[in-house]
Amino acid sequence: KQRTEQGTFQSTAAPTGGSDLIGRTLGNYRIVSPIGQGGMAEVFKGYQPTLDRYVAVKVLSPRFAADPEFFERFQREAAAVARLHHPNIVQVFDFGNAESLTYMVMEYIPGPTLKERIRTVRGLGQQMSHREVVAVTQQIASALDHAHANGLVHRDVKPANILLAGESDIKISDFGAAITNGHNDRTQISGIGSPAYMSPEQV
Repeated sequence: KQRTEQGTFQSTAAPTGGSDLIGRTLGNYRIVSPIGQGGMAEVFKGYQPTLDRYVAVKVLSPRFAADPEFFERFQREAAAVARLHHPNIVQVFDFGNAESLTYMVMEYIPGPTLKERIRTVRGLGQQMSHREVVAVTQQIASALDHAHANGLVHRDVKPANILLAGESDIKISDFGAAITNGHNDRTQISGIGSPAYMSPEQV
């Protein structure tokens, strides 16, 4: 099942050739299946034989990899998130280039997104419990506080970017729109993020 969301996870065409990568190996990682895709990159479930573990492999679209600004942003995302060490932030393991493709390797979280969790609960005519809502909110706030303390602002926090790692344990993912405090990034003046989740002053 692929995750799609207006903004970060929505695209009319697979940016990397999608199914062409299944079964292939990028660096030390064998591509197993697609997870989701966006305008800039596609995310796959991968397998790392050397450590016998599954990982998430985010592959940058070749058309964006050829653009120095987008390539720098993708590389900066990997480097910035790799410096973060928090139980509620998806960990970045590796960054590399293979077969003319640029990729980032991250912790694999098999659980659904918070968006999918909310949709499931609503479909049953129910609501998330007060206890679960408080637990999830506390973890999101703790993760963002850690990121901000290390000079990184996510800029696209929304249910589709919150992964459920357990019954009420979460991991924040997709720092692709993040900005490092003080970094002269041209995207600061553009509408980076998802409009439905932007603050009024950003809109």
